[in-house]
Amino acid sequence: MSYTLWFTGLSGSGKSTVAEKFKQMYPQFVLLDGDVVRKGLCSDLGFSKEDRSENMRRLIALCALFNSNDKCVITAFISPYEKWRMKAKETIRNCYIVYCNSDLNTCEKRDVKGLYKKARAGEIPEFTGISSPYEIPENADLVLDTQNKTVEECMTDLFCFTEELRKKHLKKTICVDFDGVITDYDGYKGWGNLHEPVFGVAETLAKLREDGWKIIVHTTRNETRLIEDYMNNHKIPFDEINRNSDGYMHANQGKPYADIYLDDRSLTFNGNWSKTYEQIKRFKTWKGR
Repeated sequence: MSYTLWFTGLSGSGKSTVAEKFKQMYPQFVLLDGDVVRKGLCSDLGFSKEDRSENMRRLIALCALFNSNDKCVITAFISPYEKWRMKAKETIRNCYIVYCNSDLNTCEKRDVKGLYKKARAGEIPEFTGISSPYEIPENADLVLDTQNKTVEECMTDLFCFTEELRKKHLKKTICVDFDGVITDYDGYKGWGNLHEPVFGVAETLAKLREDGWKIIVHTTRNETRLIEDYMNNHKIPFDEINRNSDGYMHANQGKPYADIYLDDRSLTFNGNWSKTYEQIKRFKTWKGR
């Protein structure tokens, strides 16, 4: 499961502090900090209304790109306008708005970067909270009280929230052997020889997908593209095709990671997809492995 935690709040509200702490705990997340991104990807932009809109457009597109490649993202952007935050939720799959709630007075007292002092002196035009508005999120998915709580307390609230997300989006994976389980098979007959599907396989895999399973097709054949066409032509649902030849080994000694493996040499698949479906539903763990 991939998702994006979109942190928003005034400068000095604690966005970067909490995001960086979270990144340390979960290194698999991609951290996008507004200040850092502005120095690189958006270094050609200023702080006019038009430039800020373009800055948000690029950041949303970047998060969506990571998300589409199954990367979890945590951001730290002021993103002061509700329309941009709603655009992020509309564009990025599984995007959650996290509002770091700390009022202007508190943020200005912190002023770790000296930005508020410069803004008050007129050295920084269009500064959020001073000369440019900040719209408080109307429907934030999580509100962190970064004004009154410690970083550790905010992290606890964030951990509880992400644990609920994990449960909500938890998706089990089933790795299904192509030969003998998806297609009838009577021994290796050579390259490109694909038999008819096993009776009931399309309907059963469709049920599994409805139940929230991720379906990986496992094969030792080299003609992966032909198998993809075969699956599509026979309307057999799947998420990935994993070719396991000698040149494509995986960390778990060959097969892709999955909660359940189905192949024609195991006890799991007995030739009847209807009964196999019930086995999968009752499955807890392998015995003796």
